Amino acid sequence: MFDYKNMWSGLATDDINKAKVCIFGIPFDGGASFGKGAALAPQKIRLLTADEMPGSTEDKTILRDELIYDAGDARINLNWEDSFQAIRKRMFTAYGISFSPE
Repeated sequence: MFDYKNMWSGLATDDINKAKVCIFGIPFDGGASFGKGAALAPQKIRLLTADEMPGSTEDKTILRDELIYDAGDARINLNWEDSFQAIRKRMFTAYGISFSPE
């Protein structure tokens, strides 16, 4: 389990309403028949951002705290349809939007 607050070079917030960006990892490579490994990407990206993210934009604007909300990773099971519905529900709920399955 990650301490998401310490990722993103200190630019993380616990308040989704203050965030400029919401990160939600979907560790899924179920469609790959060869060369699996995409499911490890969310974890690897977070590890890289702990130290490697720039502290400013291209126009030299310094980035301040509370820009990124990390919602963690989705839980994927063998029933892909259920997994994708759960992902949709979690994102709608995070933003305070009413969710109704199609």
